[in-house]
Order: sequence, then C-alpha cells, then structure tokens
Amino acid sequence: MKTVCVSWLAEQLRHHSDSVLLLDTRCSEEYKDGCIVSAVNVYCCSPLILRRLKKGNVSVESLLLCEEDKEKYSKARESEEISVVVYDEAGSSSGESDSLTSSLLKKLTREAKNVSFLSGGYTGFKNSYSSMCTDSKASLLKQARRPSSLVLQLQNLSTVSDDSSSDSSSSDESPSPVQERRKIPFMILSHLYLGCREAASDIEALRESGISRVLNVTSEDSKYRSMDSFTYYQIPVEDVHEVDMLQHLPEAFTFIEEARLSGEKVIVHCHAGMSRSVTVVLSYLMKYYGYTFNSAYDYVKQKKSNISPNFSFIQQLVQFESSLRSSPADSGIDSQTTSPVEASSNSNYSLDVFNSSSTTSLTQSPSNFRRCILAA
Repeated sequence: MKTVCVSWLAEQLRHHSDSVLLLDTRCSEEYKDGCIVSAVNVYCCSPLILRRLKKGNVSVESLLLCEEDKEKYSKARESEEISVVVYDEAGSSSGESDSLTSSLLKKLTREAKNVSFLSGGYTGFKNSYSSMCTDSKASLLKQARRPSSLVLQLQNLSTVSDDSSSDSSSSDESPSPVQERRKIPFMILSHLYLGCREAASDIEALRESGISRVLNVTSEDSKYRSMDSFTYYQIPVEDVHEVDMLQHLPEAFTFIEEARLSGEKVIVHCHAGMSRSVTVVLSYLMKYYGYTFNSAYDYVKQKKSNISPNFSFIQQLVQFESSLRSSPADSGIDSQTTSPVEASSNSNYSLDVFNSSSTTSLTQSPSNFRRCILAA
C-alpha cells in the first residue's frame, strides 16, 4: 500500500486541494471533535455495511452523499490526477485485515488510480499542521453544510447483519432455526405477515395463519391463479440497485391498510423474503407506527432474523425516514407510538396519508388490482 507523509498532504491541501479526496475512517465522535480540513468521514460500525464492503457489494460512491465528492471520486477512477488519501487516528489500522480502513483501502485500490494511506494519521498531521485541522465547533458547522455519509446514519443499527445464521436478538419472539427452514409466514403485526415466495404460495400455511391477502413484490410469475379466494396485488420490481422502491410505497400501503380496515391479514413477500418485501414492511412501520429506520429494522429482525435489504433500498429507507421527519403530518399516527403491537390496536388514527388519487381503493383499479376467486 502506497503511503504519504503529513508534509506531502499539507502541501497538496495548500496548493492542489481540488485534486485531493480525503477520507477519514475514525469514529464519528472523533471526527466531530476535529478533523483535517475538507476530510469526509466514512466511518461505519455497522456489521452489515462493513461485511458488504469486504465482499465488494458496497460502492464507494454510495458512501459519499455530497455530489462534489462523488464527482471527485468518479474522476479518481479515471485519472491519477486525483489523489484519494485515507487516514485513521494514528496511521496504524491499515494493516488490520478486519478493520474498516483496510477494507476501504482494498476497495479503493481496485477502483481508483491513485490511492494512498496517510502515515501518522490524524494525530501526526495535527501535531505538525494544527492550523489545517478543524476544532469541534468548525467541524460541526462543516457537517451542517455537507451531507453526512449514509454509514453515519446507520451506525446505531444494533442488530443489523447480513449473516442470516447469526443471532439477532434474545427476544422470546425471535424465530427459531426450525421456523426459518419451514418457509412459513412470519407475523410482524396482527394483520401483517412477511415471508418468501414459497411461504406465500403455501395455501395451507396461509389459511392456518388466517391470511387472505398477498402482496407480491417481485416481477416473477406467481402461482396464485391456482389459489382460491385470495386477494392479491403485484408490484413487479427486481432486487437491483436501480429500482426506485419509494415510488411503489403508496400502492403497497393502500393494499395493506385495506386489509387492516377490513379485518383481514396480508402477507408481503418477495423471492427470498429478505430484501424487497422487507423494504415495504420497514417503510410501513415507519410511516404508520412512528418507528425510526433503526428501530423498525431491529423489530422486524427479531421476528425474522434473515432480513437483508440491498444497499440501495437501505439508502432509500433513510431518505424516506428523513421525508417523514420533515413532514410529520404525513405519518399515519401520532409519532409518540412506541410499539407496533400497541399501534395496531389503535383504530383512531388518521388515514389521510395520500392524495385523493392514491387513497382510492385498489379494488376499484382493475388495471392494477386482481382478485382470485377460483374453484379449489
């Protein structure tokens, strides 16, 4: 790994700052207390993000929310004129195979033309060039101007992991390994279930759970035509980063709310019951039950341990949470709701969450809605 000294970096920042993309891998608290001028914090304590970074499933661009930084990195992938410099606290973690710094450097080295690690780290640079480092107040002002990295917004996700074999919680409601293998519907709320394609196609299991509605969040042909007396709706999307899940949420919410208001139960499923369907369920909990993304994720993971929305969907969920915070009137119930179980029994909250066109019952839209009432 190529290393650079603090004097070289200082010279570059003085005269060629536009040609340097500086990435700070220290924890967010350390970054806020002080950092090198123009540095972008990409710290991540989330096992999900770190694991995906190691596997190469997370793009560097996705860790940079500022368009200016994204453009600079895009140039760094094409030209050696842009120097990507990574630093930690003391310049010692690049050799630790399990560290964020090491994983990030490996990813950067494969993608960018000119990548280096700062010898001596932040401490070494500050000791020699303190005037080129921000104090805590200046750092906070810079944070307000520059969008924080998505990984900073995810770092409090306590149970997040994309390893389905890992323990998610000590909750008594956590599914057992036997349940996971059975491909059964998992109850999230009294009227809302989550599962894979096999679970949603098991008529006997659906009837045992009292489920009469099926929301299919895949583009795959279903077997529902052989199912009698089930109401179903399909949102034909692929589990790929290019899909905009947010645009499909209103129709999903309407279908789920129709089930709740009519006293029915609905299962939301995709192919594996891990990404697309989970994204819908998480967003539903956030909108109607006042949950944050973090708490919704942890709650659902207690119910079904092998959940893993793709990284783009996670980004969209964070954006969705921000939109709910900025427009609290759009949420379905009071934001003080503390439990989905409590909220599901509350029948007094407002359902005026969409405009008149989006609140129209899906059963009145033949082009989008289909009912199967077939002979067994």
